[in-house]
Amino acid sequence: MLWLEADRMGFLLDAVTQLKNRHWLEANLHREVKAASELNEPLCLIMADVDHFKKINDTHSHAIGDAVLREIGALLKGQARNDDLVARYGGEEFVMVLRGVSGPQMAERMERLRAAVERHDWGRVVTGLGVTTSIGVAAADGALAFRELVERADTALYAAKSAGRNRVVTAA
Repeated sequence: MLWLEADRMGFLLDAVTQLKNRHWLEANLHREVKAASELNEPLCLIMADVDHFKKINDTHSHAIGDAVLREIGALLKGQARNDDLVARYGGEEFVMVLRGVSGPQMAERMERLRAAVERHDWGRVVTGLGVTTSIGVAAADGALAFRELVERADTALYAAKSAGRNRVVTAA
């Protein structure tokens, strides 16, 4: 009940994107991982990071950076189903959690998201702006704890960045 009351008061929303925040995600991710395990259904977690975000802030301003974060959040929400978890994890990182979606299906969906970010009309935010994202995908198995799932998605995200950015990498 405390979480519901806090959510109504806005403590669990990110002020910039109006997405759920990391505290909300961590409180609800335990439940999602447990439910998926009990129902023996697939669950995937993705971590998406705005490529070269510091350069956007340094070149254009923090206000433009915030506008980029809002646009990315809207693009993520546009790819999500009603019961999917979507949150700003911190800085320029976002997380989505989807139950009932396998790793290969999720990688395909995230490739569509990555392409949508790249094709988005960023000129509406500021003339000449281009934005890309790197995405790490991790599929949970029944024994995977939520922290391990986040760690695997984060490792896949960093592999995407190390491989040149603007790509989707699935955790091994």
